[in-house]
Amino acid sequence: MRRFLLSLTIGLVIFIAVFWNTDWGILWASFRNANPFLIGLAFLLTIAGVFFRAIRWRWFFWPHHDRLRIATLFDVVGIGYLVNMLFPARAGDVVRSYLLSEWHEGEPTLPQALSATVFERLFDTLVIVAIVVGLLPVLPLPSALVHAGFLLGGGTLAVILIATVLTIHPEWGRRQLTRLLVRIPRLHADLWAQRLFSLLDSFAVMHAPSVLARILFWSVPTWGLTILTYWLVILAFGLNVPPTVAALTIVAAAFGLALPSPGGLGPFEGAVTAALLLVGMEENIARSVALALHGVNFFGLIAAGMIGLGRRGMGYRQMVAAMQHAENR
Repeated sequence: MRRFLLSLTIGLVIFIAVFWNTDWGILWASFRNANPFLIGLAFLLTIAGVFFRAIRWRWFFWPHHDRLRIATLFDVVGIGYLVNMLFPARAGDVVRSYLLSEWHEGEPTLPQALSATVFERLFDTLVIVAIVVGLLPVLPLPSALVHAGFLLGGGTLAVILIATVLTIHPEWGRRQLTRLLVRIPRLHADLWAQRLFSLLDSFAVMHAPSVLARILFWSVPTWGLTILTYWLVILAFGLNVPPTVAALTIVAAAFGLALPSPGGLGPFEGAVTAALLLVGMEENIARSVALALHGVNFFGLIAAGMIGLGRRGMGYRQMVAAMQHAENR
């Protein structure tokens, strides 16, 4: 509870700072004049995006992917996003891994599901960096954002490559992890080396070019839908901007969501507003668009999670119980 209240406080402080000098008349007028059809379509595309993420996530479980049903993956991914919207610290990533391991007998195990989730997050980080690189020739990106992107991309790529090498030589990898962990006082080095190494299962995909190609293939509609969703929301406010502006807001939101806050409240608005100001958008309109984008993203992912809960006969209490079980594991 303390962690939740702290993250909520951080988010509210940022939110208040972003909207401190807002002309509320302009903001409400922009909302009244927004195109509800485009907003509604963006909401539906947010839910559809969860479906494509479920399809792509399935390939991170190779070579056991053929045992997983897309419908089950959609449910757990949706519930995971629902938890992420309501609680801080990406708790939903652990919850979806736990639920998938519980709903499937045998494989995937919880470590295997966590491994697939970790690899997916790292992969998406590289996608964000790729978007930054793609935007360089067309938008005036601040040097701090470019440097942060390249630093993040280089670090992520290094982690993936090291993990891949360790999976090629597993026994050697376990020994190296044990030697590193044994230096930490009061830590069971062998046990933690085994736990950490179990998170590398999905990196075996790096040895399968055809599977990597499928992950890249499904990344196109996954991220393409996200860009389209953001673009539709911006267009709903009567702003004639190219899709690259929507891509920029996605990059900004990704960096903003690194700060702990339930549902991204505050950091999302701050990062997206800053990105829209960068391309010359009027300040109050930029805040309106940031609020709308957050609303579509928030309620769309909530809806996807509610669909998953409904299909599984779960309620809020069962979801919180699953979250507690996942944390205890």
